[in-house]
Amino acid sequence: CRARVFQDGARVHGVAVSSRPGPKIVAAYGEERARFYRLARGREGEPALELVCGVGPLGHWVMDAAFLPTPEGGVARVALALSNNSVTVVDVDGSAGEARTAAVFEWARTYL
Repeated sequence: CRARVFQDGARVHGVAVSSRPGPKIVAAYGEERARFYRLARGREGEPALELVCGVGPLGHWVMDAAFLPTPEGGVARVALALSNNSVTVVDVDGSAGEARTAAVFEWARTYL
């Protein structure tokens, strides 16, 4: 399965896959954005990615992504760790094809 995740030439830095029951959601992230795909089967049974939605630019690079326990309603909840020491939590609604910011957590930027 090959997919061009970002049409503007941004590179993918990592992926995370949901562990929830039912269709799997794949988060692909790079630079200041993330895209969310539904893992499906292609015409001949091969894996295929169907774009659900995306977020960004977020103002800072996405360094990591992790799926959190799923809230009610079949929404996938994803934590995006950003390069400014903040975490943005996004709810991905596959049926509506949209992502909503659920929370933003920022930490003090003090270094030794």
